[in-house]
Amino acid sequence: MTQNPMKNQAKRMNNPQGGSVLVIILVGIVLFAALSYAVTQSMRGGMGNIDQERSKFAAREMIEYGQRLRDTVKELMITNGCTDTQITFEGATYYSGPIHSSYVNTFAPTSKKCHVFDAAGGGVRYITPAADTNKTAVTFFDGTHCYE
Repeated sequence: MTQNPMKNQAKRMNNPQGGSVLVIILVGIVLFAALSYAVTQSMRGGMGNIDQERSKFAAREMIEYGQRLRDTVKELMITNGCTDTQITFEGATYYSGPIHSSYVNTFAPTSKKCHVFDAAGGGVRYITPAADTNKTAVTFFDGTHCYE
């Protein structure tokens, strides 16, 4: 009833599970390193995403405000009978430098029915763009410029 020691030794050498633990540990280390890298990269780009989202929001607000002005001009033309030469943006102070001025249309009726920023006309409230969204340009209204 003695067992052959060579036979037991051969069974141990052919055991297929002998190195699989090492492979599983290495795969775990590689996955952990990949996860750490992904988290680090997402945190590094986080502030850029915030600035980008803030810029998109500011742009969306400006576009919506422009659409509101366009709709108001159309409404003044349809309901109040204003012509394109009578529409005025008086009341919108657009430059606060050495020359503090606002747009004045001399062809606008004195009843102010064609004034975009007056309660008798369009009644739109003038909104100055946020300081950090308009660093290089001056916001203004006049009769010779068109903003798409």
